[in-house]
Amino acid sequence: MSSSTFSSESGPPDGIPWYRHLRLMAAFLLFLFVLDAGIGWFLQVGLERYFGMRKATDVVCVGHSRTILGIDADLLAKKTGLTIVVYAVNGANTVDRYAMVQQFLSEHPETRLLIYDVDTSSFTSENLSSNSYRLFFPFIGNIYMSAYLRENCRSPDEYWLRRICRSCRYNEVTLWLAVRGWFGFHKNLKWGKFDPRLFERQITKGKTRPLKVEPEQYCLFMKSIEFATRRGVRVLLVTWIMREHA
Repeated sequence: MSSSTFSSESGPPDGIPWYRHLRLMAAFLLFLFVLDAGIGWFLQVGLERYFGMRKATDVVCVGHSRTILGIDADLLAKKTGLTIVVYAVNGANTVDRYAMVQQFLSEHPETRLLIYDVDTSSFTSENLSSNSYRLFFPFIGNIYMSAYLRENCRSPDEYWLRRICRSCRYNEVTLWLAVRGWFGFHKNLKWGKFDPRLFERQITKGKTRPLKVEPEQYCLFMKSIEFATRRGVRVLLVTWIMREHA
């Protein structure tokens, strides 16, 4: 005849009281929170250093890849004695740039000049990235950028995950830019030569991007200009001219 005993001690089978499990879980969650905050701070500082956002600014250049490749901020700063920042990302459309202008000028009210590039794609959303908003998650803490991201995110979960988790705000592009910011590497190099005959053939075949003006895009462009001028910031519009080199 078998006998059994009943233990009045509470707790999990391993003998650890339930409240110790809660304490361990809380400590682990705190560790994750601190780790995420540390990684987020490191990447945020690197990205801001890459864009030059951690210093007083005289001139800011807002645009996309052509701005990155076409404007040498260090050379202009040396020639003019002004502090010049290039805030540009690949594929930035008019919607992105409106948020970029709002974000930068709200954080740098000392800025005196905004350089804004215009080309055949400035007033149309055709053939431009629909996911470019993801490059701006690192700046979700800014009130203007937060509103822009909330409106353009594909779901509330996408927005709130980045709002809560700092390290989730970075993708392979912004992560690399943050690393470059820490190492002080800002040069953008591009090799190639413009071939006017090839360009003419592309025009003949209709393979070039047509000049098109969408009212909504033009309205956003004007809002960007007005946002700057209302703050006493002068605006210089630039475009790019390709020339054949001998």
